[in-house]
Amino acid sequence: VMGALFIIPFLVMLVLSLCGGRAWLLEHFFEGEYSEGATSRALPCFWHPEKIQILQYTTGEVAGRTIETYAAFETTAIVEYVETARGGNRDGGHVAREEAKSELQPGSAVRLFGLKTAPQLNGCQGTCQTWLAGRWRVLLQNGEMKDVKPANLAVIRKFSVTIPASIGTNVSVTMDSHGTLNGHGLPFEASFDGSSIVAHSGPREGQAWRKAGYWRVDFVSKVLIAFAIVGIQTMFVATVLPPGVISAHSARLPLKAVFLVDGSGSVTPQQWKTGRRANQQFVSDFAKVYGSDEGKLNFGFVQFSDAAFVELPLTSDLDSVTTRLGSMTQRGGDTNFADALGACQTMLDGYTQVADN
Repeated sequence: VMGALFIIPFLVMLVLSLCGGRAWLLEHFFEGEYSEGATSRALPCFWHPEKIQILQYTTGEVAGRTIETYAAFETTAIVEYVETARGGNRDGGHVAREEAKSELQPGSAVRLFGLKTAPQLNGCQGTCQTWLAGRWRVLLQNGEMKDVKPANLAVIRKFSVTIPASIGTNVSVTMDSHGTLNGHGLPFEASFDGSSIVAHSGPREGQAWRKAGYWRVDFVSKVLIAFAIVGIQTMFVATVLPPGVISAHSARLPLKAVFLVDGSGSVTPQQWKTGRRANQQFVSDFAKVYGSDEGKLNFGFVQFSDAAFVELPLTSDLDSVTTRLGSMTQRGGDTNFADALGACQTMLDGYTQVADN
């Protein structure tokens, strides 16, 4: 369930982009502040969701500076770094949504939708002219006149673009489902791709104005893609390794352990008692984790001093393990652990555990 919740936002955005909601999506990203104009280049599809790369500013105080060096190499002014962290240059201008009347009237910019007899016109934009016999006569952008029912017309949001150095001030525009901007005051053909306004004609052809901040299609898409990847991984793990499932392959393996106990004279009586209590606690903790199944836990003890002494051969009888720990006495003498390691290896190699475990 958690994996699906991580994936759903990306799927919703994808469906909106592919199934007629692209215009609505772009309109909700269009409003905001924009950078100074800059040259740009189109990026191949494998750079998705990035569509263009901003190269060099062409207007404002930053004209002539490349995007990479503007805030990284050519200046150390703290304001530049703060600006970058906030989403980039914001000196170009802004786009604001105009107050729109929800009721249709002569002059209203509209988009056609839900047409069954002429589905090829769905998504086309036009302007309401006159009301005739229960329909609006609409002048389409291609010059055709169509009489359309009000139920098949949606009022198009208008935006005011203010980028004084290149586009103008308070230029009223609308946007179609492809992101193409339409307005009598536009000095050149332009479109909005969800992250930048891009010029397609005139002396500024190829230039772009990047939307500042992080409310952009490219950034939001990256975040949603990252969440979707996490969601897919979560669902995969939950399917392959469901929690709480125990099988012969996933069950905890048996434990065989031999404790090497230093019983030489260098260990004080108090240290000997402390070490013995610690070993008892180790055994108790392992028993809590592994449970009481026979053969799961197998312990043995080898004490070393002048020589190696097998205090308890490997066994799964935890009662005998606990009893021997409590009665084990310190032998004293030198610290000869080489023989003890050999005895330990011999016990582990030669021990056959009991039961199926």
